[in-house]
Amino acid sequence: MNLFETTSIGSLTLSGHFIRSAVAEGLTGKNGEPLPQLSAHYRELTRNQTAAIICGPISVTGTNRTQQLLSLHSISQLDCYRQLTDEVHDANGRILAQLTYPSECLENPGEAGWQQLRSLERSFSHSAAKAKEANFDGIQLDFTCSSLPGCFLSLLYNQRRDEYGGDIHARVRFPRDIFRAVRRAVGPDYPVWVCLEADVNRISVQDLLVTGQYFASAGAGAIEICGRFPPHPPQQFDQSLLPRVHPGEMLSRIISVPVILSAGIRTIMEMQWIAGRSRVRFFGLGSQLEEDPGFIYRMIR
Repeated sequence: MNLFETTSIGSLTLSGHFIRSAVAEGLTGKNGEPLPQLSAHYRELTRNQTAAIICGPISVTGTNRTQQLLSLHSISQLDCYRQLTDEVHDANGRILAQLTYPSECLENPGEAGWQQLRSLERSFSHSAAKAKEANFDGIQLDFTCSSLPGCFLSLLYNQRRDEYGGDIHARVRFPRDIFRAVRRAVGPDYPVWVCLEADVNRISVQDLLVTGQYFASAGAGAIEICGRFPPHPPQQFDQSLLPRVHPGEMLSRIISVPVILSAGIRTIMEMQWIAGRSRVRFFGLGSQLEEDPGFIYRMIR
């Protein structure tokens, strides 16, 4: 398998199989808009063989305690984002917006009332519509535990006793509601991807696989599974019970939707080995590209 050949995910034609995973670069203005330095950084990544960039994380509200995340919640921000996407498109690249609601904004899923959940759904759908208007090639929904909706998937954080808590079929309800609201906002053909987390400390492998199947059947264009592997096991946990295969590889075998594996992999040999033993065909690179924007180009050489 040639990881550098032209390929596609749904309607998106890509120049290769390498995706820049969402990383908070901190190149953010006082109102959450991207600074010109971010456009220059993305242009450099695209020219160094990055097939698609997942921009972000982008908060769907103006609430941002760290003041380092981008945000997209106002029409006044659109021009800055259009300049960002234009820079990537001019370099023949693809760019998606990762939408998130930082879990620090509302730490405990149990504290979120019904009205707050509906309000957050609207925030995601409004930001998704703005991302489409800003000429992003698609969006990715952050359902890792760094985002409040992702915390609903974890028994560690979600101890609700209503319809949003309990087994994984109930815990996936709120993220699924957000996905459906976003899909209605952007239409049936616009790419909507999902990012999930592989960490046995926060979500079991079985629950992760069930969650991935839910979003595959709901129409996700791709599912990114992030998290180094093997993870640090929980305390008093028998390490022999840890799976020997990354959960992302497992998921790729049971769904038809493309799986993007982001697991700190650094060599072509590792990627080809994983592609040979699973149906994973795309690899997410985060810290590697932040440390060295020419990382992919150097792998080619």
